Amino acid sequence: MAAELKLVDNGTAEQLCLQEKAPSRPRSWHVSRKRFVVILATFTCIAVVGSLTIILLKMNRHSTGGLPILPAWIFSTINSTKDPCEDILGFSCGQQLNITKMKIHSKSPNPGQQQIFEILRSSLENSSTNLSSAEEKAKKFYYVCSNLSQIIATGRLAFRETIKKIGLTNSTNINAVLQKIMKDYNTYPFFKLNLVFDPQNTSKYAIQIDRPEFHFEPDIKFLGVSEGETMKIAGPVLAITSVLRSMASKKETDNPFFQRITISELQRNAPGINWLECLQATFESISMKPSDHVYVHDLPYLTNMSKYISEYHKISVLNFYMIASFFQTVSPALDPRFTQAKRKITKTSDKSKEEPTPPWKKCVFDTHNAFGPVVEAMFIQDSISEKKQKMVTELVNEIRSALQTMIVNNQLTSEKTRKATLERLKSITVHLDQQTSAEELNVMDTLYSEFIVTDSYFESYLQYLKFAKKWKMERMKTTSWQNSSLGSPLSTVPYRSHEKKIIYFPAGMFQEPLFGEDYPRAVYYGGIGTVIAEELIIMLADFENGLSSWSASQEFLNCLQVQLQNDTIHIDSHKTWAERKGMEVAYHAYESRLNTDWCESSLANLESLTKRQMFFVTYAQIICETSGKASAVEAEFRVKGLYNSFLFQREFGCSAKSSRNPYGEMQHLNSTISAECFHY
Repeated sequence: MAAELKLVDNGTAEQLCLQEKAPSRPRSWHVSRKRFVVILATFTCIAVVGSLTIILLKMNRHSTGGLPILPAWIFSTINSTKDPCEDILGFSCGQQLNITKMKIHSKSPNPGQQQIFEILRSSLENSSTNLSSAEEKAKKFYYVCSNLSQIIATGRLAFRETIKKIGLTNSTNINAVLQKIMKDYNTYPFFKLNLVFDPQNTSKYAIQIDRPEFHFEPDIKFLGVSEGETMKIAGPVLAITSVLRSMASKKETDNPFFQRITISELQRNAPGINWLECLQATFESISMKPSDHVYVHDLPYLTNMSKYISEYHKISVLNFYMIASFFQTVSPALDPRFTQAKRKITKTSDKSKEEPTPPWKKCVFDTHNAFGPVVEAMFIQDSISEKKQKMVTELVNEIRSALQTMIVNNQLTSEKTRKATLERLKSITVHLDQQTSAEELNVMDTLYSEFIVTDSYFESYLQYLKFAKKWKMERMKTTSWQNSSLGSPLSTVPYRSHEKKIIYFPAGMFQEPLFGEDYPRAVYYGGIGTVIAEELIIMLADFENGLSSWSASQEFLNCLQVQLQNDTIHIDSHKTWAERKGMEVAYHAYESRLNTDWCESSLANLESLTKRQMFFVTYAQIICETSGKASAVEAEFRVKGLYNSFLFQREFGCSAKSSRNPYGEMQHLNSTISAECFHY
C-alpha cells in the first residue's frame, strides 16, 4: 500500500501526518521499502523540529516555537473582516486602501527603500577594522557631512572665497569662467554635459549636450551681494532664468531624441559659446577636434541661448547668474537651512505636506553621490549574507525551472515553438549582486586616491565635484564595473535589456520587509518570486520587438475587463498578463519546494492562513505596494485577476456560487465570457 505525505497547512511542523491511499495493487517489498523510507524521513523531521521547539520553549515561555513570523508591515495591511473570495484586495490590503479618495497610500515611505537607508546608515556609522582606503574616505565624508555645527560656522565664508577664486565676481570673459566652473565644479549654468557610451559604438565615449536644469534662484544676499544691491541683481538674474526656460521645448516630445552632429556644426548653429574649448576643458583627458561628433538634445534651445548671452549687455549680471548656478551645485554642502528654504520655494502646487529629510539620510544621499561604488559595495557586504545569497540563487533557479516546465507542458503551442522558447529562456542571463572582490576594492582605492577628505565638508564636497567626471571616465574603462549601466544595487526594481538578454535583480530587492532570511517561503515566493517570473516572461515574449510566442495576453485582459465590468481602465495588457502568468509560475515553483521541503512551517502570528493562501495574499500586497499613488481601481483591476486563477479558488475553498468564481456556476458570470477565458 503506497503512502502519500501531506503537510497540514494551518498547523505547525509537528502536525505532519500520513494519509494512505486505497490499495490499487498487491504490495511488494519495493513499495513497502519506499514507504518505510518516507515514514522514517518524516518522523526524523518531526523529531528534529520537536526537539528544537522544546529547547526554545525552555528558553522563553512566550516563544512562538521557532515558527517564522510574518513581517509586521505586511501583517498590518491584512483586513481579516473581508472575505478573500469576494474581496481579495480588501482582505490583503484593506488597512492600506482609501477607497473614498481612490488612492493607495502608505503612512510611511516605501518600506524597502527605508530599510536600504537604514542599512547604509549602519554601514557608514559603525566603526570597522580592515577597511580599504576608499571605504575609510567614504566614512569620513559621511562624518563631516553630519557635523552640522562646522558646516553652519564655515560654509558662508568658504563659499564667498571660492567664487572669488573662480573669478565670478569681476570676470569679463564669460567663456573662460564657464569653462572653469564646468571643469572643476561640475556646474552647468547654460547647458548640461554628460559622458556616455556611444550608441553607435559602445566601446567608445560620446558626449551629450542638453539644456540645463532650471531652478528658482536662492536668496541673492547669500551670494555676497550687499543689501543695497540685492534688488538690483535679483530681478535680472531671475529674468535670465525665465528667458532661458522659455527657449526650451515646451514638451519633452518636441525633441525626444539626441541629434548626432559634429562640433563644427554645433559651433555654426550656436556661435556664442566656444564649444571645442568648453568640451576640451570639461573632458580634458579626451582628445577632440572640430570634426568629432556629439549628441545634442534641443538644438533650437542651444542656438537661441548662445545668441542671447552673447548679446546680453551686462556681463556682471551674467556673472551673478553663474554664481547662482554654482550655489545650486554646492548647496548640499552649505547651511541646511538654505536647502530647506529651496524646498519650500520649489514645492509642487499640490500643497502636500512633505516630511523634511533627516540630516543622516541627506548625508547618506551625499556620500553615495560622491562614493557611489564604494557605498554600494558596503551595502552588498552588509545586506547580502552567504545564506541570503544562496536563498536568492535558489529562488531564481527554481523560478526558471518552473517556467521551463510550463513551456514544455504547454500543448497549445507547437513543438517547434516550445523548442525555440526554451532556447530563448536558456539564452537569458540573470545578474545578481555579488560581494566585492579584493581586486575590485584595489581598483576603487586607485580611483579615489586623489580624493582628499578634510575636516571641512565644503572643501570635501568641492573635491567630489572636481573629480566626479574623472571617476566616471575611469569606471567606464573598467570591464568589471560596466554592469553598473544595469542599475544600482540600491534599487528595489529589476532592470532588463532585451538587446543584451540580461535581467538584473539588484540587492535592494531582497531586503526586509519583503524578503528576509527567516521568512516563510510563501512570503517571498508570492512577492519577489512573482516579480522574477514576470521579468523572465516579458524577456521571453519580447513584446516590444513582436517576438511573442504567447498569444493569450489580450484575450486575458478582455476577460478581466468584462468580469470587472470596467472598460475605462487603460492598463498595459502585456504587463498585466505577464504579471498574472508570473504568479502562476511562482506558485508552481513554490509547490515544488513544498513537495521536497516537508519541514516548511506555517506562520506564527497568522495561523488562520495556510502557506498557500499566504502566497496569494503576498502577491496581492506586492501589487498594492508597487501601485504607489496609482488609483485603487487600477490596483483592483490587477489584483482581481486572482479570481480567474483556479489555484486561488482551490486554495481558499471559494464557493461555487460565488460571483467571483469562474469555475463554479457559470450563470453568475456575464454571458459574453467563455470558460476558455480562464485557462490562459
